[in-house]
Amino acid sequence: MTRKDGSYLLFFLLLLLAACQPKSTETSNNADSTKETASASEKEAAENEEKSPEVEQDTAEPVGLIYRSDGFRPGVASEWLQVDTDPEKNVIRGIWYWSTADENPIRLKIIKQEFSGGEISGYTADISFPDSPEVIKLGIVEDKVNLTWSDEQFQEFTYQPGE
Repeated sequence: MTRKDGSYLLFFLLLLLAACQPKSTETSNNADSTKETASASEKEAAENEEKSPEVEQDTAEPVGLIYRSDGFRPGVASEWLQVDTDPEKNVIRGIWYWSTADENPIRLKIIKQEFSGGEISGYTADISFPDSPEVIKLGIVEDKVNLTWSDEQFQEFTYQPGE
């Protein structure tokens, strides 16, 4: 037998061995399981990160949890945010702002929002004051609301029980 014939023989033996092996259902099951896991993960991510639907911007009275920030702006002793969320739909329904300088609550505009669920759940949103083009980043986690203004200043509001 020549070397060339031996190479062909080895090739055909390997091909025959590969063809005679039983198909591994475990590999197939793992692939299906991976697809199911990926599909479930995508579905869960879609449920946990809901994009904001059109949030009705009416002039309803403020409702929801109240958060307070003290001493952030010169000449303004305290500022408040009142945030109304829908826990079933995981959306922010409304955000109102007022301060010691102007105690009339104004409803802020919610430009877009996302909810992230998990061990620690929270909201992120882009918001603005009604007559301002400035977009403010908002984050809500547990008992804190954080605002990041366009000039990168960071303002923290703390939950005020009973207010």
